[in-house]
Amino acid sequence: MVNNPGGILDNTLINLKKCHAEINKEPLMRHLQIKTPISNPYISTTVKGNINLHDIKNLMPLEKDVDLSGLVTFDLSSREIWRALRKSIR
Repeated sequence: MVNNPGGILDNTLINLKKCHAEINKEPLMRHLQIKTPISNPYISTTVKGNINLHDIKNLMPLEKDVDLSGLVTFDLSSREIWRALRKSIR
């Protein structure tokens, strides 16, 4: 969902709840929310899923001597306000 009341860019709200995708038949769940994208971007995101490393060769070319195996399970989330993030980097 994208909502922009009044047509002012900074009032734009992007809210993608429970988006589903697949990477080589492995489910990937994600969420993304962005508020006040111009003045002070707030970004909240979550990504959960599994990646079978053996299947990477089906997604992209690998060097001949590279052999991948194993399962990577991840559950990542981040909530940041851009001004606070910039201050912590400095």
